[in-house]
Amino acid sequence: MAYGTFIRGIPGLRGMLVLLLTGCGGAAESETLPSLVSPATVASGLDDRSASPPCPADYRTAAHGVRYVLQRVFPSLTFRFPVAMLQAPGEAGKWYVVERAGVVRVFDNVDSVSASRVFIDIRRRVDTTFEGGLLAMAFHPDYPQTPHVYLYYTATRGPNALESRLSRFRLGPNGVLEPASERMILRFPQPFNNHNGGEIKFGADGYLYIGFGDGGSGGDPQDHGQNTRTLLGSMLRIDVDRNTGAAPYAIPVDNPFRGNGLCTRGAGNAPCPEIFAWGLRNPWRWSFDRVTGDLWLGDVGQNAWEEIDIIRRGRNYGWKRCEGGYVFPETTPPTACDDAALTNPILSYGRSDARSIVGGYVYRGRRNRGLVGKYVHGDYVTRNIWALDYYANPAASPQWLLRSPVPFVTFAEAKDGELYVPAFHGANGAPGGLYRLVETSAGAGAKPARLSATGCGDPPEPKTPTRGRISAAVDVTSRPAEAMQKRPFAPPTGSTT
Repeated sequence: MAYGTFIRGIPGLRGMLVLLLTGCGGAAESETLPSLVSPATVASGLDDRSASPPCPADYRTAAHGVRYVLQRVFPSLTFRFPVAMLQAPGEAGKWYVVERAGVVRVFDNVDSVSASRVFIDIRRRVDTTFEGGLLAMAFHPDYPQTPHVYLYYTATRGPNALESRLSRFRLGPNGVLEPASERMILRFPQPFNNHNGGEIKFGADGYLYIGFGDGGSGGDPQDHGQNTRTLLGSMLRIDVDRNTGAAPYAIPVDNPFRGNGLCTRGAGNAPCPEIFAWGLRNPWRWSFDRVTGDLWLGDVGQNAWEEIDIIRRGRNYGWKRCEGGYVFPETTPPTACDDAALTNPILSYGRSDARSIVGGYVYRGRRNRGLVGKYVHGDYVTRNIWALDYYANPAASPQWLLRSPVPFVTFAEAKDGELYVPAFHGANGAPGGLYRLVETSAGAGAKPARLSATGCGDPPEPKTPTRGRISAAVDVTSRPAEAMQKRPFAPPTGSTT
């Protein structure tokens, strides 16, 4: 059995570990049967036991009678590797889905919609090598009065080489974006073909925020995360409504390094004025809380920790000196990252809980009363989805909501505050559907109708137990065949016997 952890990234709380026993069904884990030994030689019981994802017994006795599910919506629609889903300013009647290959599709926001249509197709310009592709989209805050839409994508720069492009496209008279209207705002080479970041959003201040990864490979070999003379490994903030000479953007007056020229125009040895914050590894999906304005970010980890950050102006978030609030490279036991010049994450997950974090949203809708004000986020590999009640209690532990039945790489927030999850793909790579996060009453004695809906089995392979179930062999020496059978079980939450 392996042990995973999540840990608060707050001074004074770094030592608080919550251990999650993981058994069969975990991604990238090998499993062996425990040795058959005499009961007299081993003390019975577990050293520790924390909550495991709910199974049928948990449904029947669910605390508060509430559980969370992903409900299929727009059932006639499917999409190929969707990486983003959003609505235009002031336009709740449509959805836009960004497909990684280079297509944006639009459809009417009614559940009976039968088809989507192409909003723009730039597949011939997009290179999807490894982590590349069309990764993000943002509408101008005054859209459609200002008919500009911004796309971030990777393109071919040379043999086995990528470049990142942030481009502006114009809405045409036929109601779709014109590929020929592209104007590149930022364009620079990627040293490797991973860690491209890729989220772009306008803040309430009207400025465009851009999250870039550290340039890739592993361990940040070119030290971009701690180098403010490069745009890589940083959160940028630019003003796309003003020009500086021939440049297609200006620097906001309160950016921390304003006055150094533009990095894209050769700022020399001075810090890049486009930078708003730095020390990031691969900021994959982030969002603004529509009430507080806080910028919540999921930063994908290297070997040991996935982290959640709240990004503040002028802060250094530590990579690669630190990962998840601990010194990098990791030590055994982990060494707390106590450098006053660095900002630790508010939450870190160990590798048994998360392996490729997906940033989400602070829930501000009405359907899910138990989630209001909580930060909902997830993980691509384990498919876990959690909610963090940070505003009520900064030291709160994350609340496990569910294990998604479908793989996902992004969340989406509707104009009404409801949260959606596009399936990255279906079975065997087939196109995936769209889902909405729903709070539902468990009810006394309620039982799922199918094994795949219990939470005990992996939905694609219902007979394979999910993470959190402990796998053991039966010690029946007189019946060797029985002894070789694996028996997944889940002791009551908190129990060690």
